[in-house]
Amino acid sequence: MNRPRVIPARLKEQADIYQQKYGYNLTAKQAAKFLGTTSGTLAVWRHEGRKPDYIKLGRAVRYPLDSLIEFQENSKVTTT
Repeated sequence: MNRPRVIPARLKEQADIYQQKYGYNLTAKQAAKFLGTTSGTLAVWRHEGRKPDYIKLGRAVRYPLDSLIEFQENSKVTTT
């Protein structure tokens, strides 16, 4: 049974700000800023076939905001 995904308030607030400012699909530079990394790192991840998911529109690369949120949530590490 799939549980509905709950987005933490801090992340939801950040996502809302980005969506209002940039729209639904972010450039690599905007996505990198959202994730706290560099656009170069995102390029390496694309080349390696790693997440986050992206869209190619001709030569342009765009990152759907939902993919970035999902990537950030799935990257959470908990220690025991």
